[in-house]
Amino acid sequence: MEKEARYQMLFDNSRDGIALIDAESGLIVDCNKEYQSLTGKTFEELIKMKVWETRPPDQQTAGEMVFREILKRGYGGANLDYVREDGYTVHTGFISRLITIDGKSYVQSLVRDDTERVNKEKELDQYRHRLEEMVQIRTRELTGIVEKLEASIQDSKSKQDQIIRFEHKLRNLTLEYVKAQESERRLLAAELHDRVVQDLVHICHYLSEVLEEATGSQKFQVDEVLQFVRSTLNETRNIMKSLYPVTLTRYGLIELIKQELRLLEDKTGLKVQMTGGLNTRLAPQIETALYRVFHEAILNIMKHSLTSTQVIVSVENSGGIVNLRVSDDGKGFDIDSILTGESGGIEGMRQRIELLGGTFKINSHLTQGTSIDVAVPLEPARWAESKDQERSAP
Repeated sequence: MEKEARYQMLFDNSRDGIALIDAESGLIVDCNKEYQSLTGKTFEELIKMKVWETRPPDQQTAGEMVFREILKRGYGGANLDYVREDGYTVHTGFISRLITIDGKSYVQSLVRDDTERVNKEKELDQYRHRLEEMVQIRTRELTGIVEKLEASIQDSKSKQDQIIRFEHKLRNLTLEYVKAQESERRLLAAELHDRVVQDLVHICHYLSEVLEEATGSQKFQVDEVLQFVRSTLNETRNIMKSLYPVTLTRYGLIELIKQELRLLEDKTGLKVQMTGGLNTRLAPQIETALYRVFHEAILNIMKHSLTSTQVIVSVENSGGIVNLRVSDDGKGFDIDSILTGESGGIEGMRQRIELLGGTFKINSHLTQGTSIDVAVPLEPARWAESKDQERSAP
């Protein structure tokens, strides 16, 4: 009785919608107030409906297919909407599992209101599209101006000065675009942490408590759902890390490199070595660019250099230039064949570094390993100006 009372309290007070559905007919047999609020329907209306009939007409077929799949697999979920009588659309995500009560099969569905998240994602998409359009328009304008200058200006000194100025504008615009991308990544990672990870952790704690009290087949079912939620939690954290590593903002480049090298050693058995270091934090755009290069290099080692036994990473600050080197003793590769083929990862690393006025070099020979050397000035703008002055000198 105490267990049933506790379950009923969680059922009634949950901030998520909960519905109990007859597995054979698909009819809703019970639901809490939050579920009624999400659907915009009363309890009396809902218990006369099949669960997919609560969705708008264009989503009912998909809803029924998901329900049938849950019956086959024992669990599942999807993202579908509710449309209330006043026309307001509620975006939801749900996870469901097949359970047995008194020998009869039911589907228990946990429904979350994702309207705020979906609307924010739409706003981010609109912002990104506007930014991309601005970049495209500005790039076309600058390209047109440069072409006109090349065709009309005969004086080499005057033409070079004009090109340099527009290159500055294009570089600055591209830098702003990259910064906006990183800002969007950081915002999405924060949204995942605040709105998804925290709730998944809460669900894990709740399921762990239920697991301790469950018996027989219920214990197996609860444990299966718990493992599924934990797997989802780990995948979400991996997505957050790929979007924007929080450790980079909190502790800086060196600490994040050390952390990932430890994980690499534990996961693969490779010997790792970290040399050098930094006495101070770098500008955010420099730390981000260096981290992206390091991370891509490590991924390439894990994917392609299966014969590697050691990875050495060094970071040094010398004369206002930050040097990063990542090397391994693996099988190596033919650089010319890589650069003439699909080299999106390498080209992406090169572009990030050169955008900051830095240099990117990769050296590799078959059976002799691979090394990546990066040098970035602490003040990219000043470095670029000095280079431009060298170019424009008579």
